[in-house]
Amino acid sequence: MNPIETALLGCRNEDESFRFLIDTLIPTIHRSDWFVDWNRVKANVAPHVRELALLDTLVGSEDIERDLSSLIADYPKVLRVMPLLLASREHSFDVMVDAKKLLVKRFDFEGRAPSAADIASCVRFLRQSGLLDILADRKVKSIPDYYFGIEVGLDSNARKNRSGDLMESLVENFVVETAEALHADYMAQATKAKIKAHWDFDLQMDKSERRVDFAIFRDDRLFLLETNFYGGGGSKLKSTATEYCEMFKRYSRQRRVEFLWITDGYGWKGTQAPLREYCQKADYLLNLAAVRGKNLLTGILGEILSP
Repeated sequence: MNPIETALLGCRNEDESFRFLIDTLIPTIHRSDWFVDWNRVKANVAPHVRELALLDTLVGSEDIERDLSSLIADYPKVLRVMPLLLASREHSFDVMVDAKKLLVKRFDFEGRAPSAADIASCVRFLRQSGLLDILADRKVKSIPDYYFGIEVGLDSNARKNRSGDLMESLVENFVVETAEALHADYMAQATKAKIKAHWDFDLQMDKSERRVDFAIFRDDRLFLLETNFYGGGGSKLKSTATEYCEMFKRYSRQRRVEFLWITDGYGWKGTQAPLREYCQKADYLLNLAAVRGKNLLTGILGEILSP
């Protein structure tokens, strides 16, 4: 760890600096709107409103297989909605239909004009899936409402991506304020080509398409910032620290280039060794508390960027 960072943190040595970083990790960056992206859910439901309304007529049907077969024959597009009612975005997939014979059959719900045999096959699959029983028994009162709930559940799979986006958004707030205070220029999702075009700076990267979360250019110096957040532990944290050690080596060999890693989250509390190893090899390791500093405009990030 760079002695400059140790001094900026108000610590006497690297041990104290590292302890500060661990002690000021925060448990979460999730706001109340992180749990469900309602706009995304509504956007996913909207294209299927008509088909959902047609399928709603099946609720409580006394002969649901017959009624569904007739509905598919008259309106083949309802087929495309059926996998969604099973929480699957795939429209065609393989299913094992005989475990003893290891017999696998492909089912197609693409919504094209199906033959009578295709309709019978799809209806049989939906019966075996248990969905038709749920509809016939009125366990589901409304197909549109049921599907809306499925989309809420499917949206939870996107939470991991939202966490990454949220960390970048938090850091960008500090980057913007610091850049403005120091009259520096910055860009998000920087690539080698964008850096060359914007600042005429030749940055060497291991991959031409690699993106850096943030790049800041000031006084003919290029600062590269990578961010991430880990609320939970796991083996990935060790590999992440190793990867960032390699990033630091790669960039620090280049003249007028400095690399800053900004990470946070309680996941690091249980995986401190690789993080400490990174501190011993690299110049700067910051968490959100260190980036924020005492002054939102010029905090520790501003001090690092200053000449």
